[in-house]
Amino acid sequence: MLLTKKSDGWYATICLEDPTVPVFNPDEIVPTWENTLGMDAVLHEQDYLATSEGTKLPSLKSFRKSEKRLAKVSRCKEKKPKGSKSRRRLAKRQGREHQRIARARIDHSFKTAHALVRTGKKVFVHEDLNLKALSKRNKAKQDEDGKFLPNGQAAKSGLNKSWNDAAFGQFFEILEYIAGKAPGVGDCS
Repeated sequence: MLLTKKSDGWYATICLEDPTVPVFNPDEIVPTWENTLGMDAVLHEQDYLATSEGTKLPSLKSFRKSEKRLAKVSRCKEKKPKGSKSRRRLAKRQGREHQRIARARIDHSFKTAHALVRTGKKVFVHEDLNLKALSKRNKAKQDEDGKFLPNGQAAKSGLNKSWNDAAFGQFFEILEYIAGKAPGVGDCS
């Protein structure tokens, strides 16, 4: 049994094993052009993923939608004295906002994964993204006098926020899980 504390309360996770349930062994699937679906991370306007069939799946942008509300709660919290009851109450509210964003992101990932599996394809291929490097800060540039030169970090910070808001790493893990459970579907790579 695993106990987890989240912003809206405690959760207990209980794992049971039933020896009468048969072990699922997926069939070996040979990838062909007809049973393979390629995916590309897009992040352009309202698009999330582009498939090899030419369809574009919409993005959710849960953090972008909640950004103003979250900033307002954060500003109010910072105005309150540390250790006060009102600051703790606003910290809980801020945690619930973050939890709402995270849950919306997970829900979007599951719905998108199910939509892809329902296409009838057996093998899913996606690009190998270096997600850590995509959301890394630009290195600072200095001239010979020691003054810092513009390095484009202001523009990059908005892109970093979009990459983190899209949560492609989480989506690809969920897609692998959903595709692995689906009958007659192979691995995601």
